[in-house]
Amino acid sequence: MAINYPGPYELRIKYTPTSLTTPLLQHIQRLNIALVETAAQGDTFVNYDIKDKAGDTTIALSVVVEDWLTKLMASYPNTVDVDSVELWKYPTAQSFDAVFWSAYTPTANVGTSGGAIQAAQQNIYVFRTQEGGIMKLSPMETVQPAGAPEAYASMEAYQTAIVDFILDGDGATYTAPFLGRDTSYPFAFNQMFPGQNEKLWKERNGR
Repeated sequence: MAINYPGPYELRIKYTPTSLTTPLLQHIQRLNIALVETAAQGDTFVNYDIKDKAGDTTIALSVVVEDWLTKLMASYPNTVDVDSVELWKYPTAQSFDAVFWSAYTPTANVGTSGGAIQAAQQNIYVFRTQEGGIMKLSPMETVQPAGAPEAYASMEAYQTAIVDFILDGDGATYTAPFLGRDTSYPFAFNQMFPGQNEKLWKERNGR
C-alpha cells in the first residue's frame, strides 16, 4: 500500500472544549495546503497566498483560515475555543518531518452553534480526491450525536456548508483550498459518519 505524506504545508488548528473538564483536552485539526511561492518563514498569514484547486491565487491565507473557521465553528457551542492556528512546512517531499513556519490568531475563534456538545464524539467527512485517493475530515466533539452515515441531502445546513467549502472554497474568489495526502484536491463528497472515537472515550472516562 502506498504511503501518503502531509504537506507541502500544513495548518494545525488547535481547539479546546472548555466545558469538558474530565479531563480538559485540546484537539488539533491538520489540513494540508499549498502556497504560492516564495513563502518566507516567519511571515504573517496575510502575506501568504493560497494555491487552490485552480492554481495560484492572490487570496491571503488569513482570509481562507477565517472563512474556514466560520464554517467549522458552526459545529460547536460557545464553550469551544480556537486556541491558535499554526503553519508548518514539510521541506522534504515524502517526509513526516515538519518545520514551524508561522502562527495566526483568528477572529472566528469560538463556537456558534446553539446545540449541546457531544463528549467523545467524532464526525468523519469522506471525500474523493483527483488522484483517486480518500480525504477525511474529522472534527472532534461537535454538537452532532452518533448515528447512521449521512449523505449530503440528509445533513444539517452547517454540515453541508463544510462540504461545500472543502469542494469549492468560498465559491467566488477561490476554490478548494485543502489538499488530500495524495497531493491532489478533493472533488466529490461521499458520506459523513457520525460516531464515537474510542480513544477519546477512554481518555474522557479514565479507561
